[in-house]
Amino acid sequence: MQKKVDKSLGSSYIPYQFGTKVATAIFMYSFSGGPEKGATQTEIKLSCAEPGIQSSIIVETIDKLRDTLFYISDSESLFFFTNKPNLNRILLYKMDAISVNKIIEVEKELLRESFKKSEYFEIYIWPNHSRDIPDTEKLKLIILRNANPEMIKEFIENYGDRPRVYRNSLLFLCPLESERGLFEKTLKEKLAWQEIEKDKTLELSADQKEKVKSKINETEKYVKEKLRYVYRIIYLPQKDEPERIDLGLPTFGAKKGMVEEIYNRLKDEGKIVEKLSVHYLKDKYLREKAYVETRNILDSFYKIPGKVRIRDKSVLVNAIKEGVRQGIFGLGYLKNGEPVCEYINTNAEPYFEEKEILIDPELCIEKKEEISYKTKEEILSQPTKLTLSEFEEKEIGKKEEIIERIPSQVSLPKLKQLSLKLRSAPGKLSDIVKAINLLRERFENVNIRIEISAKDGEMLKSEYEDKIKEAINQLGLEIEEEKLD
Repeated sequence: MQKKVDKSLGSSYIPYQFGTKVATAIFMYSFSGGPEKGATQTEIKLSCAEPGIQSSIIVETIDKLRDTLFYISDSESLFFFTNKPNLNRILLYKMDAISVNKIIEVEKELLRESFKKSEYFEIYIWPNHSRDIPDTEKLKLIILRNANPEMIKEFIENYGDRPRVYRNSLLFLCPLESERGLFEKTLKEKLAWQEIEKDKTLELSADQKEKVKSKINETEKYVKEKLRYVYRIIYLPQKDEPERIDLGLPTFGAKKGMVEEIYNRLKDEGKIVEKLSVHYLKDKYLREKAYVETRNILDSFYKIPGKVRIRDKSVLVNAIKEGVRQGIFGLGYLKNGEPVCEYINTNAEPYFEEKEILIDPELCIEKKEEISYKTKEEILSQPTKLTLSEFEEKEIGKKEEIIERIPSQVSLPKLKQLSLKLRSAPGKLSDIVKAINLLRERFENVNIRIEISAKDGEMLKSEYEDKIKEAINQLGLEIEEEKLD
């Protein structure tokens, strides 16, 4: 083995045979007659030094011998041969025995642990096919083991056998390949220390066992840090090629998880927004149009690659509510192909249903109280106890009219609460939503329960999970009871 070390030091040092010399010196010191056996690093330098050669080569030789020889001591201060195996050599032996598949398995498990919780994204680790990623509005962080441009393009453009609709909802996290080598070496070392601890055939001393435990804890922490060094490249869908963002090196002492770090970085760079300006909505969608459907606005944030991403639907909901309240634009519906403004300068809740629209405020006319006008002759011809002195005469054109001002003395009936159970035909839900909006204006506490029954047909369970349940979740509804056959 010392001959192997001789060659590993470089061709210029081969004639000096430092590996052989240092091993021989350590061997001789191992059998000294003094109270302590072994040689210090300084003693080995004095025994093996060569004129004109820097002594640092001796230190390098000692390190290589400790990684090569089985029975050299683990002591950091004294070097000698013993009948106990050397931990460094055992470590290298165990590392060589670790398979590639084991490395891949543990790496994936580390990713699951690091990305197990997220309030910002749906997480997908190492998906194999584009159909593994649902085509929904929710933001998704897709972690790939390799930064494969073709795979990224496939995920963006397709959902299984059909074109993907919500392309802008995808974000990709990929490794920086130049960092992978060191990460895998560290991961192998961690696994090797664990194997040494489990190997009962090794007759380790108490000091060696303590060192093994220490190394396991040390490498466990180091591997998690190295995972962040490797997985640091973000790809975002764009009109042409995906945009590449390097997260860089982690901030020293930072305690944020990887998901939170990624989200905050994208938010700081304006790639994800938590609040939309009402003026942005008006300038973007109503500058050249009199109205625009709210569903089309929502879809644009998720469907068009490169467009700014909203954290979730509530971001747009809040912006629309604020804009309507301030009178920046109105909210209404298309009726017979014509825009009708129903809300402006008031509280309103958008539901992104069919034909719901944002309207230019100039098309919105506030409803005014209508006043009924009748002529004097019409009033006098009706039975009344009022006299002419109670009317104000007014000349309109050539006719003399009188404004009818008959205050009602009868109080109208009012409802304090109500409860309804409805059965709706397809296509009528939009009218129901309008009625609900009115209820929300009149009552502070409005609870809605919807019953859905569907039969005489069939659909895939995956289609139900991906589309129906996702749509219900997006509406903020809770499924109290679910029966599937």
